[in-house]
Amino acid sequence: MDMSGKLIGINTSILTKSGGSNGIGFAIPSNLVAKYVEQAKSGNLVFVKPWAGIEVQEINQSIANALNMRYPTGLLITEIHPKSEFHHAGLRTGDVILSVQGYEVNSELELYYRLEIRGVGNSASVSFLRSDQKYLAEVSLRDAPNEPVSKLVDVKSNGPFLGSSIAQVNPKFIDDLNLPLKSKGVVLTRVSNLSRRLGLREADIIASINGAEISSVDELLSVNSARIKVWSLDVIRDKRLITIRFAI
Repeated sequence: MDMSGKLIGINTSILTKSGGSNGIGFAIPSNLVAKYVEQAKSGNLVFVKPWAGIEVQEINQSIANALNMRYPTGLLITEIHPKSEFHHAGLRTGDVILSVQGYEVNSELELYYRLEIRGVGNSASVSFLRSDQKYLAEVSLRDAPNEPVSKLVDVKSNGPFLGSSIAQVNPKFIDDLNLPLKSKGVVLTRVSNLSRRLGLREADIIASINGAEISSVDELLSVNSARIKVWSLDVIRDKRLITIRFAI
């Protein structure tokens, strides 16, 4: 509650050494809770967040100097997905996001908070800096698009992926599985015991098998059912390329 008795946050947890009520409390802002309630009333079982489709970096003094900024403020766009609404609104890599709806954003959390309280289906006014000039863009807010359309496929053929589930990477899976923004190819959404024993994990992106690039679900299914004894998989995991080798 604030000094006027208005609800400003909902308690979620407390950090305490004694186990009592004294300690550091944590809360969700009430205007964000209102968005959760609004979506729940409309029938959503899961909160749908706006998808920015960008990767950003906080501005430090060194970056500010390089960009001829008087002081560090805002967020530098380091990556932008071609299906991002920020991209559609005209923003690009190298731009510095200064504010959303008139509120300064100096961290990734602040940016996403401002977008979330605007909500999917609305738009947000985004102020940004490019080549020493300030611009204002109206960015539409929507959830991560399932484009191109991708569905989960359960692997039923004998092979190292038997029993696992796979899908074509698109913005929806990038958002759901927290994948690198420019991911492409085929991702493991569920890992069977067999695949796990061979070293595979959920959210692994299968880049290639035995030197052959894997760019579609059909390609992976075809290779999986082939009679191969020795396997070499190039896998992208946590933004790193690793190689997994095994014989079956």
